[in-house]
Amino acid sequence: MGDNAKATKKVIIWLTKLGTLVTTGPLDSSAWYVVNKRASTGSTLPVGFNPDSTFRTAETTPPTLIAGDEVYPLLSSSSNDEPIAFGNELCKTDAETSGEEGTLVTTDSCSNGYETMILDGFVTLSGSFAGFLKFDGTTGELTDQTLLILKKFFDFVTDDGAGTYTYTPKLNERVLMMMLLNSDATEIGQFQNWLTSWILLTGITIGGSLKDIQKKDTPWTKGEGPATLYQRTVTAGDALAP
Repeated sequence: MGDNAKATKKVIIWLTKLGTLVTTGPLDSSAWYVVNKRASTGSTLPVGFNPDSTFRTAETTPPTLIAGDEVYPLLSSSSNDEPIAFGNELCKTDAETSGEEGTLVTTDSCSNGYETMILDGFVTLSGSFAGFLKFDGTTGELTDQTLLILKKFFDFVTDDGAGTYTYTPKLNERVLMMMLLNSDATEIGQFQNWLTSWILLTGITIGGSLKDIQKKDTPWTKGEGPATLYQRTVTAGDALAP
């Protein structure tokens, strides 16, 4: 059918977290994991996947860990700790990712009047998510995905109105971003294209004008750990249904 551009609505984003460390036994099929350690010899983990790397297991023959292999299951950031699915995506209006590689000046007297450069080998990745503050329609509570971001910049207090309080200091740590570029790739044999990166949320803007929806805009920059373009051949266990 030729080459096709896709609307930004096909981009689905999850801000994920790590489950309980797994050190033995077979892994779940068609499930996402993050490598923590790999055995020095005979590891069953994918070759070249070092600590902090993300991978998805096969549907029919997921690996069985040997002594020295350690992985974390990758979960959504919802309170239910579910695998990533449409129901717990990061709701967004806009999403941008940019990459820039630095340069080194090589200009000398033989450059014929031109500045000359070479690439320095270091890429800076950054981006932003734009969206709305979301509230539970029944209780008025902020949703889990909204709290995930706000609690990185604000201390969090609960007060039940009857004298019971909790106080949680803000905590802003790196988070693993999973961005599916073509969420309409759901048929077996098609390719899903994922951008995965450990990121740091570096700011937040909330509010809006009188005739506006309360917005929640968050810039990010790459944190420590790999960034990958991950292409997965869709199997029956990979299907994402809205």
